[in-house]
Order: sequence, then C-alpha cells, then structure tokens
Amino acid sequence: MKKTVKLTAALSAAALMALAGAAGNNAVLSDILGGMVSYAAEGWQQSGGTWYYYGSDGNPVTDELKRSDGIWYYLGSDGTMQTDYMYEDEDENIYYFNSDGAMVTNSWLLYEDGGESNWYYFDGSGKAAKRKSDSDNIYTRSIDGKTYGFDEDGRMLYGWVDEDGELIEDEEDAFMDAKYYFGDFDDGQMRKNTWELYEETSEEESNVDGIKYEDKDELWFFFDSSGKKVVPSEGKETIEKTINGSKYIFDQNGVMLSDWIISSSSTASPSFKYFSGDEDGHMRKETWIYAVPSKEMDEEDYDNDEYSWFYVNKSGKAYTDGIDKVKGKKYAFDDKGRMQTEFVLLDGDGKFKDNFTVEDDDIESDDFKDSSSDLFDDISSGTLYYFDADEENGGQMKTGKSVKVELADDTYTFGFNKDGKAYGSGGKLEEESRKYYINGLLLAADKEAKYGVVQTENGFVVVNSSGTIQKGNKKSIKDGNGGYILINEDKYYGYYDDDDHKPVWEDGAAYEYDSDADDKKGEPIGEDHGASIIPDDMVVYRAN
Repeated sequence: MKKTVKLTAALSAAALMALAGAAGNNAVLSDILGGMVSYAAEGWQQSGGTWYYYGSDGNPVTDELKRSDGIWYYLGSDGTMQTDYMYEDEDENIYYFNSDGAMVTNSWLLYEDGGESNWYYFDGSGKAAKRKSDSDNIYTRSIDGKTYGFDEDGRMLYGWVDEDGELIEDEEDAFMDAKYYFGDFDDGQMRKNTWELYEETSEEESNVDGIKYEDKDELWFFFDSSGKKVVPSEGKETIEKTINGSKYIFDQNGVMLSDWIISSSSTASPSFKYFSGDEDGHMRKETWIYAVPSKEMDEEDYDNDEYSWFYVNKSGKAYTDGIDKVKGKKYAFDDKGRMQTEFVLLDGDGKFKDNFTVEDDDIESDDFKDSSSDLFDDISSGTLYYFDADEENGGQMKTGKSVKVELADDTYTFGFNKDGKAYGSGGKLEEESRKYYINGLLLAADKEAKYGVVQTENGFVVVNSSGTIQKGNKKSIKDGNGGYILINEDKYYGYYDDDDHKPVWEDGAAYEYDSDADDKKGEPIGEDHGASIIPDDMVVYRAN
C-alpha cells in the first residue's frame, strides 16, 4: 500500500488574514508576510515570524487548542503555535500539527522521532488511531476499506504481531509467536483470507515429529477472515482447513505442512494423508500419488529416496493394509500404503502380510508346490493373490483360471477366483474345473511329455499339458516319451514303456504286450497303483 503524507499547505495570505481577523475589528496588520503584527484585542498575533494567541487578559494562551477558519492549532507552554508537533492530551489522545501548525486530519503521517520512523493515522477529529493503554487486545481500524493495526502509542503495526497486538521486532522466527501479519513497513495492511510466504530460513522444528523447517523449500501461512493465523486448538497437533475448495493442513506454528502427514496417531494402524509440495500444499484426494514415503512411514525408503505408488481416497487418506478398489479395479497396498505388484499374501483378517516378486525373490515354479523349497512355507502362510507386474501402468488384481505369469524358470499358468484368491492358497491342493492348483499354480504336464501325474488325497490322477484331469477306465494314452500312461477308474494305474505296442487290458488289469502269447498278455503292469511305479519325469506334483 502506498500511503500519502497529507500535510496542510503553508499559510496563505488569506489564511494569515483569517488569523489576524480573529483578533477583532480593531486589529492592525502591519506585515502580512512575516513582519510584526500588533493587536489591540484578544486574538492571533505574529511576532518575529511566530504566531501567538492572546487572551482577553492580554497574555498569550498556553497549552491549549485554538481554532481558526475550521482548523485547529496548538499553543505550547511558551505560547507559541506548535509546528511539526506530536501532542498527547490528558485523555491520552494523540494529535499531530504539521509544519504550518494545522492539525492533521484524515491522513497518514510518516513521523520521525529520535531517529525512528513510524506511520500514524489521524481520523476526522485529528485523533491518532491507537490502542488503549490498559487493553490487552489487538487494536485494528478500517481505513479506506483496509484493516490496519496500531499500538498504544499510535504507531502502525507491520510484520509479525502477537496476540496482544505487540509488534515482534528484530526476532528470528517471528512467525513462531505471532498471531497476525501486517505486511512490511510501507504496507501495514492486515492479512485476511490470504496466504503469506515467510521469506527467511528457519532452523526451528515443527511440533509434528520429523518435520524440520530447514528441509522445506518455503514456509507458507494462511490468515483467516479475522486476520488470525490458522493454527490448531490447544492440545491438537495439526488442523485441516478448506481454502478455496481445497484442504490444507497446518501445525501449531501455523506453517502449512506438505507431503505425507499422519492423520491418525494410532500406533496399531496409523493413517496418512498426502499434501502437495511446499509451493502448493493442497490435500490430494481420489488420485494416485507417486512419492517417497515419509520417514515415519518407511525410514529406509525415505533415506534412499525410493518412490512408490499410493492411492488416496475422497477423505485424503492413503489406502493401506489390504486390497481396495480404485475406479472399478482392485489393488493391493501394504501397511504403509505402497501399492504392491505380483504376488501378495494376506493374513486371515485380510491384512497385508507379504509380497513376493520374481526379480527380488527369484521365484520358480517349485516355490509354489515343493514344500522343501525356500519360499514354499512363506507363500503358503496366508491367502495368495496376484497383481499386474507393471508398476507404472498396471498393478491391478488378476483373476481367472489361465493367468500367465513369467517366473524365473519359465512362464506358467495360474488360477485365481473372481475375488482374486489363488486356487489352492495356503499350500492346499484344490480342484477347479477339472484342473488342480496349489498356491495358484496350475499343475500341468510338460508340453513335450504331454501327460503327468498329480498326487491327491484319493490317489494319483493324470493331467495333460493344459492341466485337465484325464479320466476313464482301462484307458491307455500315449505320452510324449514313447510310452503309455494307464488310467483305470479315473486314477493313474501305471506306465508301460513301449513305443510300439499298447498294453493289454483284461478284467480291469493291464498287461504288457507279448506277441508270442495267444492272448498277447505278458507280465502285469502296476498292480499296486503306487507312487513307486511312477517315473520321476512324469511327476507334476507329489505331496511330501
């Protein structure tokens, strides 16, 4: 704000004559422009370029206001009309009389006293705007539609001001104790419904754990409609405030916070909200966030500047600890809110338990079906799901009976129900649509072998390279290794290693082919139906 110092112009001849006229009809004006004027009666007289006012007793009037032509003047203790003079009456009202001696009204004044300059405002009555000396509250006044503050000496407030209306001068981190802000020295307008940037650096720390002001690029504050700095109520760590349709969060010092902020202090399940960077700060909601976790969320990722994807809901809180739906698709989030890809394990309460990725864990097919593998127990310790491996553009849950997943040793088929749960979760064999799965892995024969054997609770069954269970009675099917797999009563019966002849079935039993025998029956095949007669290279899955 540019203030105009409004001072009454130098006394004109007409003004001087008006002063002289105040002495009465018999006054004699000898020198209008500075000579000696003598009067025969009460009124204004000038002597040696100085104005006096004589009373009816013929003596100069002292310590009193006198009016002439609608303008007030002040006569000092020696009777002289005071100029460039600041005057305080017995009621502690402050006035100023300019270089012509005229009382200043409806004007700003930049006044220097003892080498110190301050702004004052004098109203229509000439009184300076000021706070009462016995008041503990801030004093403000509306001038030309703008609000200004003044102390008990009438000095205009500027910069950071405390709750008592005292200017916080020459103090580092003045914003800490301030409640109001009035711009710079030549401005002074109280900030209302507006943002203010703190121009200095600060080595102080926020009352919110882990936040140092020196780590922030900028410190922003917001002042409400009453001009007060937005801060939380006593006992509260932060406050959220909606400003122009967006929500922001502030600490006890009024500093706008940014990035990840704990919105719930529950140690068991803290929740986090994300507020854009220092230059923005508005709370993000119903959107994806690609960011580094805060130190409280994950100290290692924070220290390593490790970015992850997060999703914040309509309340601004990050989804955490389980599976949530985003725009019709399901995603997995760990207990810190980081989106998970590939294999995700949930516990019995549906909470995040673990995550397995092919690259990090070097996962092979045996890790899902072989209990002797290093990862089998971990993968089998909860409910398993799979999420698209493309962290940048994917991450959504996969469902269906034929989900292709590239593992470290090859690409395999997995199956997940409509809720995303892996068939055979928990390391338990599960049949679905004439196929067997364990921890989601489809148990299928090698394509070259064409068929393989799976051990179930009820015995061994045969599956093809698509994983489909092969059923039948007295059935012989040729595999890719040059032999025959025998099936009876829908179960694996045995294996006949002969590329040229089928085995011979009779009365529910299978025999080797013997061209010299009349009935072509040779030795019996696999009568015990046991695992001992299954070639190792045919085993797709065998319970340990």
